Amino acid sequence: MKGYTHIDKIVVSMTKLGEAFDFLYYAGKKRVEGVSLFAGYSEDTTFFIKEAIIPKQESYMAEGGLMYTVDGEEIHRINAWLYENKMSLIAQMHSHPEKAYHSPTDDRYPIVDTFGGLSIVVPNYATGILSLKNWAFYRLSSNKKWDELNSTQVSSLIEII
Repeated sequence: MKGYTHIDKIVVSMTKLGEAFDFLYYAGKKRVEGVSLFAGYSEDTTFFIKEAIIPKQESYMAEGGLMYTVDGEEIHRINAWLYENKMSLIAQMHSHPEKAYHSPTDDRYPIVDTFGGLSIVVPNYATGILSLKNWAFYRLSSNKKWDELNSTQVSSLIEII
């Protein structure tokens, strides 16, 4: 299955990126993690993000650390909305309390699980400025591994308009 492995450019507006980041910042002010999703459509090798989706979620502290959950009913609601609007998810963006990295939980339980999809991790509860420079970017390979992208790969892949 190809998924989004052929996508070599993801175009997102600063407005949509800001909506997702603002939610993570809001969650971070309560000292919890949060998640935002990005939806749109592809044309050839370019994916155009048209919506930032903030799913209904629960954030809490578990024995192993902080985490968020999005229940099956909410995933179904989002999938129905995506279908009705002829869009699909390409990326998820979530916050961590300190360092930006992909945890074992992030690896095992992604919302976006299409090959070529992105998982973006924002450090420090998104309390800093909106800047991709300090974020971690991971792309799901066809061997089901989240590969970290370096800054050159990120700047080539992501176009902010």
